[in-house]
Amino acid sequence: MKRSDMNFKSISDLGLVSALMTLGYSPHDRNKEGRRVTFIFETNDEIERIEKDFFNNRLDVDARTFHSTMKSVKNSIYRKE
Repeated sequence: MKRSDMNFKSISDLGLVSALMTLGYSPHDRNKEGRRVTFIFETNDEIERIEKDFFNNRLDVDARTFHSTMKSVKNSIYRKE
């Protein structure tokens, strides 16, 4: 599938980004504007379901993996470029 045929979603919520990455989704890109970092994910029905479950406190992920992933995401945000 060509990139122009894909739908993308910008996500800046650290918890949601970490949850998606814990579940095996990788961001296509990352944008940093000042102190705000936005991760760009290809979106589909499954990503939308995960987002909804996350914000409704119904998403089940391994706590240790989630914590480790969140630390990695934070490190990538604050790493000197």
